[in-house]
Amino acid sequence: MSSETASHRVGTTIRNKWTLERLLGAGGMAAVYVGVHRIGRRDALKILHPQAAQSKEICDRFEREAQAANRFRHPGAVEIRDIDVAEDGAPFLVMELLEGESLAQRERRLGGLPLAEVLRFTAQVLDTLAAAHAQGIIHRDIKPPNLYVVGDGAGDAPAQGGGPRIKVLDFGLARIRQDSSLQGELTRMGLVLGTTPYMPPEQAKGRDIDARADLFAVGATMFRLIAGRHVHEASTDFDLLLKMGREPAPPLAQRAPYAPRDVCLVVDRALAFDRDQRYPDARQMLEDVRALLRSEPPPCASRFAHALAPDAITLREQPSPRGAADEGGPATIAVHPASVSTSIAVDWSDEPPVSGGSITKEWVRPEAAKEDSIAVDWSDEPLDAGAPASRPARR
Repeated sequence: MSSETASHRVGTTIRNKWTLERLLGAGGMAAVYVGVHRIGRRDALKILHPQAAQSKEICDRFEREAQAANRFRHPGAVEIRDIDVAEDGAPFLVMELLEGESLAQRERRLGGLPLAEVLRFTAQVLDTLAAAHAQGIIHRDIKPPNLYVVGDGAGDAPAQGGGPRIKVLDFGLARIRQDSSLQGELTRMGLVLGTTPYMPPEQAKGRDIDARADLFAVGATMFRLIAGRHVHEASTDFDLLLKMGREPAPPLAQRAPYAPRDVCLVVDRALAFDRDQRYPDARQMLEDVRALLRSEPPPCASRFAHALAPDAITLREQPSPRGAADEGGPATIAVHPASVSTSIAVDWSDEPPVSGGSITKEWVRPEAAKEDSIAVDWSDEPLDAGAPASRPARR
């Protein structure tokens, strides 16, 4: 339903208590309004669209999910204060009214977010999801528009410790969106089933999902905020759905070569095509993100990458069109796959290579390679003398 259609409720009164002051937004399943109670209190009211409200099973599920979302108390979850049914039969939730902006709005307003802020917000989201997953609640639609930034000078009190905080929105409708018993009915009514650019492949294929679907969506959100683009992009929603279901996510380093290697490790693991290769739970991913915030290697992702990676691959020196790596002879090169993706980190054990050069090395483990060589392209600026270089290479 469009915002124009949902706006017809503005100015009306529900249950002789709530006057709908303005429309905050409308999604595929519901619209959210600012509601003013007759005693003067202001809250947010989320009202199911008429199409969804026609289904008794959807309405029942809506109430059960509202109860489930309110079962765990967490500062990162929006408080649900009441549930009722409007005069026209549409169920609605009464929730705390947030002052601030969504993460998507913040990213657009600022023209991008600092990496440190992306990591802080990600840690907050994962902490909230860990609490939800412990109660058997899977969100199923984590994305920047559903992550709300509060306590940043927008009229909301700062969180304890200062600085903006994330509130995770839309727990109340989460299970409805992908409940297998409702997919046919929702499709028939033309309602949105999740958000394609953030769907793991199993969700895009309509298969059963578990909490690791939320972790994929967190990884897709990090990818979008760091790389400035989605994991996959296509000209139509249908083509995008096919891509999400069939194609593994590209390595973050491929789309954002400036991203630190350890950050790429975390994002790439969260976006693993095979969910058994993703983080097993939100707590382990949270541990890694907190390590990144301390400028430490992410322990879980590092152990996982090391377990899957073959031993160091020795490369034979071939002459470079721009000269050898250093005046003393060929440099010793070892290749360690940085993750389960196609990204490869190349570590130079001696002096840095000649600035601006392009050096090709022969890969002598043909059983592990799809091609006979890899090309290492160096930027215009030389690396610091004496420091090991780590640059992405392409197969």
